[in-house]
Amino acid sequence: IKLIGYSSECLTEKIEPGEAVNTLDYDESTHWHSNYNTDLYMPQYLEYDLGALYTLTDVTFLPRQQGTNGDITRAEVLVKANADDEWTSVGEFTFANEDWLLLNRNTFKRMGFAPVSARYVRVNVLNATGTQVDKFASMAEIRFYQAAARKEAPAKVENVKLTQKDYKTINVKWDAVEGAEAYEVYSKTAEGSYKLTATVDTNAAKITVKTGKKYS
Repeated sequence: IKLIGYSSECLTEKIEPGEAVNTLDYDESTHWHSNYNTDLYMPQYLEYDLGALYTLTDVTFLPRQQGTNGDITRAEVLVKANADDEWTSVGEFTFANEDWLLLNRNTFKRMGFAPVSARYVRVNVLNATGTQVDKFASMAEIRFYQAAARKEAPAKVENVKLTQKDYKTINVKWDAVEGAEAYEVYSKTAEGSYKLTATVDTNAAKITVKTGKKYS
């Protein structure tokens, strides 16, 4: 992931440590701060290249942890799959605040949306607070999350074979299924319903039965 654009920033050698790239340094004590020595106010923005196409579902950010100026109270997430595409908004998000004071500042703020295929992400800061409202923006860290990979269901169990070991035990065996991490074996009597009898990690199990009962 790399930073590819921003509306403004504070440079360490000119104003204060507040470069936009700080949002990717995994250091919660550093932060991005928009340039407050200009007349450029809201919206401020940050743009990122995720490096590949992902099914994106969430963007989170941590407010600056040293001071409160620039705390983001409302933001918008925009995405696109290719560099030449137009930006598409996936939602605007408001974060809990009282009298423009951001609440729970030490936790990441979540911006969740329907899964979308994206490589490029832009975060527009629409409102921010501090000693002045909507004059500057800040952020400590940003994170991006994709949809969890779905596992395909294993194939159906086949060639189930039963052999009676003794009057109390039945051996059950079946063909191993590729990709199966475990097997659940269910049994029932003629008058009952199926119940979980065993959970095993191999393609065989031993079932305890009662004499005089019919099982399936």
